[in-house]
Amino acid sequence: MIKTGEALTLDKDDEWRLRQLLDSLTDFSKGLAIAETAVPDIREAVWGLQKKLKRADAASGMGQV
Repeated sequence: MIKTGEALTLDKDDEWRLRQLLDSLTDFSKGLAIAETAVPDIREAVWGLQKKLKRADAASGMGQV
């Protein structure tokens, strides 16, 4: 394990792999941020669809047991 302040020596391959990992993590975190902003819209859309399905079931008699 590397301690805080300890020097780290990387060869070219290690440096490339580390950059790829950091780029992937950055892309992933950006994706999460976008998804978090969409949650309220998705929740509202699902709620609206559930209401429409309940009305359609009631109108067709499918909601009756």
